[in-house]
Amino acid sequence: MFTETFVKDSRRTSAVKKLSESWVKMLDEIESGEFRDAITALTSVDLSNSLLEVRASTYESGCFIDPHTDRPEKKLLWFVI
Repeated sequence: MFTETFVKDSRRTSAVKKLSESWVKMLDEIESGEFRDAITALTSVDLSNSLLEVRASTYESGCFIDPHTDRPEKKLLWFVI
């Protein structure tokens, strides 16, 4: 598995420098208040005072991701496949 963190505790990391312009634009959208408001409206989970973490991960063939609750501060997890 490979993981790269682009936003940690609502702050961009130096890894953002590796992203293409298109990926940076997507990151801009994810960090926007409008996106946060839309996700709150869709899930009924208030994210207004939550810190944001954005990561990109790859998984080996046959690997699977199960829901888990090992981090109580994690209010919402969103996968883009």
